[in-house]
Parts: sequence; structure tokens; C-alpha cells
Amino acid sequence: MKILLAIIFIIIIVLCYIRFAKPNASNWHVDPELVAQNDLRNSFLNNSKSGNFSYYAVSIRDLYLKLHEISEAEKCQRVFGNIDEGLITFVCRSRFWGFPDYISISFKEHETGKSSLSVFSRSRFGVYDFGKNKKRMKKWLQQLKSNIDQLKLNNLVIYSLIYPPPFAYILS
Repeated sequence: MKILLAIIFIIIIVLCYIRFAKPNASNWHVDPELVAQNDLRNSFLNNSKSGNFSYYAVSIRDLYLKLHEISEAEKCQRVFGNIDEGLITFVCRSRFWGFPDYISISFKEHETGKSSLSVFSRSRFGVYDFGKNKKRMKKWLQQLKSNIDQLKLNNLVIYSLIYPPPFAYILS
């Protein structure tokens, strides 16, 4: 009985450490553009060197706001950085055990009026995450693209209501 209680006590201590351990900014607040390659099985990297890089026809601030909405919907929290420095790190936790995944995102404004982001998502504990980081980030990037497409469509509708095309008067 004492052995069982000792094992349960150790498990509780480990789970508390996993849930409440403070992250170190020097380890987890990393610019994804500075990551040359990703050989980790518990992570996902999308930067200008990875080949899956995307540009968005919105400002950095709009890009961040849309991404922030997506992260809040998954109950992720910003732990480091801000939009003014162009680098933000979120932590997302697994539902039951609370294992943390750190997601560092850097934003860049381009001269063409477009912006881009680089993402490095990785697990703090363990060597394999069953593809969770990759699935999450592909989902986030797809939602981001969809949200931005909807934002552009809404702006087009508002613009056309304010400035109707000249042929609209002919049709009415």
C-alpha cells in the first residue's frame, strides 16, 4: 500500500511540474526564420527556407489579429513577445495532461504591401507528438488563409457599396 501511495505521489508531482513549470524565454522564444532545419519529430517548421512559405495581402497587424483569434479559439496563451517586435510565442496545452507546445511566430512586412509569417511549433516534453504540432499548424494556416480571404471579400463588398461600379446605374 505504501508503494502505491508513493507512486501516486510521484505521478502527481510530475504532472504538477508539467503543468506549472515556467518556460525560459531563451529556449522557447525563438525566431523561426533563424531555424536552419528541423530534425525534431515533435515539431513543425514553416519559414522561408522550408518551401511552404506564404504571403498575405494584409498588414502585419491584421495578420496578427486574425492569428490571435485562431489561437484564442484553441485556448492558447501568448507567453512571450508582442507584435511591435514582430515575434510572438504562444503556449498550447494538451487537454488532459497539460503538456505544453510552444509556437513561435515571426511577422515580416514586405515592400509590396504584403506580409508573411514564419512558424516554429514544438513540444516541450517528449520526442514524439503523434503529429499534433503539424496538424495544429496546418489547421491554423488554413484558417488564417480562409479568414483573410473573407476579410478581403468583406472589404470588397463595403467598397462596392460606397463606390458602386458605373454599370450598376445602367442595370437599375
